[in-house]
Amino acid sequence: MFAAHESQQTLLLVNSKPKTTSLQASLKPRDREITTKFLKPFSISYLPPELRNEIYAYYFASLPPLNITTSNDSSRLHRETQLSLSSPYFDSDILPSVFYQNCTFSFSSPKLLRQFAKGDFKESVAKVRIDYGRLSRCHHTDWIFLLFRYFHRLSEVTFILDTNGQIVDDGLFAQWWRCVRDATREAANSPVDGTGKSRETRILLKVECGRVDCL
Repeated sequence: MFAAHESQQTLLLVNSKPKTTSLQASLKPRDREITTKFLKPFSISYLPPELRNEIYAYYFASLPPLNITTSNDSSRLHRETQLSLSSPYFDSDILPSVFYQNCTFSFSSPKLLRQFAKGDFKESVAKVRIDYGRLSRCHHTDWIFLLFRYFHRLSEVTFILDTNGQIVDDGLFAQWWRCVRDATREAANSPVDGTGKSRETRILLKVECGRVDCL
C-alpha cells in the first residue's frame, strides 16, 4: 500500500506541471527553481538505513511507557505500534531491536517480566519501570537480578513507589535504597548469562513516588 502510493505520487510529480505558490510567484526564476525542489514531497525511504533507524529510535523513545500485562506479555509488540501498523513499509523496515532498545516497558510483577522476557528480541530492552508497591522492612531485590538476567542492554531502571500520598520514612527509604544500590552493583558486575562477557553499560537508577518526592 505504501509503495503503491509512493509510486503514484512520484508519477504525478513527473507528468504534471507543479502548481505555483504565492511564495514561488514572488521569487526570481533561479530562486523559484530552488524553492520548488524543497517543496516536493520527500519519502523517508530515500534516507540511508542508519538515519531511518535514528528517526525510529527518537519516535519510540518519545512514547509513554508500555504497560506489560497478561494480555500482551507474549505479543510481538514491535509489530503492534501505530507506526508499524500504518504501512507495510514501516512494518518491514523497523528493526525489532530498535523498538525494544528505545521504548520504556513497565512491569507490576516478576511473573509478567519472566513471561515477557521469553519472547524474541527481548534481551535488547534498555529502559524499564517497576511498579514496586509500598516499602517495607523486607526488601525484595529479586527485581534487580531478574532485570539483569533477562535484559542484557539494560541502562535505566525507574522504581515506582506506592506512598499513598504519605511522607516516606527517611530511615526506611535509606535502608531500601542501599539494598537496591548494592544489588544493582552486584548484578551489574556479573557476566552476561551464557556469554561470560562483562556488561559495558552504566545503569541509571531512578525513583518516583507519585505526589511525594522521595529524594
